[in-house]
Amino acid sequence: MTLAQAVRVVYRLESAEPARMRRVRNMAALFFLPTLAAAVLAATGHWGAGTLDQLLELDLTLLVPLLPVLLLGPAIADELERGTAGFLLVRPIPRAALLLGRLAAALPMLLGAALLGLLGAFVALYAKFPGDMPRAVPHLLGAGFAVTAGLVLYSLLALGLGATFRKRPVATLVVLLLVDGGMARMPLGLQLVAPMHHLRAVAGLPGLSSWSPPFDVPHALSAAYLLVLVVATALFGAARMKRIEMSGDSM
Repeated sequence: MTLAQAVRVVYRLESAEPARMRRVRNMAALFFLPTLAAAVLAATGHWGAGTLDQLLELDLTLLVPLLPVLLLGPAIADELERGTAGFLLVRPIPRAALLLGRLAAALPMLLGAALLGLLGAFVALYAKFPGDMPRAVPHLLGAGFAVTAGLVLYSLLALGLGATFRKRPVATLVVLLLVDGGMARMPLGLQLVAPMHHLRAVAGLPGLSSWSPPFDVPHALSAAYLLVLVVATALFGAARMKRIEMSGDSM
């Protein structure tokens, strides 16, 4: 069985579970909170980039890191518990299929809802002054890239670490998010390691740290760093799945 075929099997198994897909849809719907908030704020006279940035804070500091963790953190433990993993692991297939299949069932819906929610907030906050929209589009694109990179990164982290700490996946991942947010508030050395810092930089948001660095990291470097993290996390997750096959460990 090829990787693509195995991914389709996992995807179909996941999509056939009404309760699980309902959970994905419910979590994806939370990404429309910024649109709803933008409509309320616009109706009360709040407009423009400053208000959009406040709503983007909700996305990047809460929804983008937390929802993938809650949804995908226990994924591998669930698959092993219900026997789906055993069905696949006894076959000569790429073990990354378990990760990619779960990702395919959840990430597109989360990502689509997040980007539509962001676009809806943008339109609501600029509807009264449409002439300002063209100047704000680059900011919107940076925010969209940050949301996309954040969702992919935290989803892969959730799957990889969920495969590593299957007895306590969500607790482990919440600790990771606290560490990430904490490092983003630290002086320069630790700040530049935190994914959250670079996500905010690409989105055009100010840093969380009260300590001002002596130089600004170019957005292109922040974007490159995030892409490297995504690739490294994907390789880590695939390696963890292979270890499950090879050793049968049950951390």
